[in-house]
Amino acid sequence: MSDANEQLKMQGKIQTEFINIAAHELRTPIQPLMAVVDLLKTKSETRGETVEISSKQIAILERNAIRLQRLSSEILDATRIESGTLKLNLETFDLNEKIRSIIEDTKSWIPRGSNMQILFKPGTSGEEEKLSEEYTPLLVNADKIRTFEVISNLIRNAIKYSSKKDGALITITTTPLDQEVETGEEAHPMALVSVRDQGEGISADVLPRLFTKFSSDKDRGGTGLGLYIAKSIVEAHGGKIWAENNKDGAGATLAFTLPRTDSIDDWAWSIRQTLPKLQIE
Repeated sequence: MSDANEQLKMQGKIQTEFINIAAHELRTPIQPLMAVVDLLKTKSETRGETVEISSKQIAILERNAIRLQRLSSEILDATRIESGTLKLNLETFDLNEKIRSIIEDTKSWIPRGSNMQILFKPGTSGEEEKLSEEYTPLLVNADKIRTFEVISNLIRNAIKYSSKKDGALITITTTPLDQEVETGEEAHPMALVSVRDQGEGISADVLPRLFTKFSSDKDRGGTGLGLYIAKSIVEAHGGKIWAENNKDGAGATLAFTLPRTDSIDDWAWSIRQTLPKLQIE
């Protein structure tokens, strides 16, 4: 009974801390948004109805609106996970192609003036020789949007924790697996995605609870929901996710697996569904 009470107290403490962190995280983007609105309002009152807005002000509005959107999405996803209503729309797609597009999107998250680089080392499925030599797909059967969330979250974390290192390199690797990572036993074909950074590594007290709900880094901010959501998405696919400090250098590596398919026909069919229907005479 006493253990149960202690767990309830601990859960209550964690949730209270999360509310405080979430309030801070929400307030952070709201303040610059309101500052721009107040400035435009003042200009409108002194210069009339037409007010010019600078590109810098637009950038402030956009950046903080995106941050609010991400925060609200994390809270909504966490609610769906807790209620068991998180749904997956499975389809066959090329994971390597998806990661390339995500990397292009995430380059905007690198701090200005930083010479940080992102390197992608793609692995391939077993039937890539059926395609042209220039194209090397790694086919998975997964929810494309949710996969984007997971990979984006891992890359965002890598950028955040590597930002202090000059010339930091973030390495993203994909590998086709036909056996369990831990045991080496034969298993359903999986695709392994790993994101390696050159940051400070993960402290011993944080590592065991890294993927738990409300686990956050007070010094760097965040709601503590991102990796919890990533874990839930990966496990809903039947995959695994884990983290470890790099043994041969600074930083850490976060990795996960997704179900793989080597069927080029399935992938080609999926691509055809996205193309316009053409009537050939």
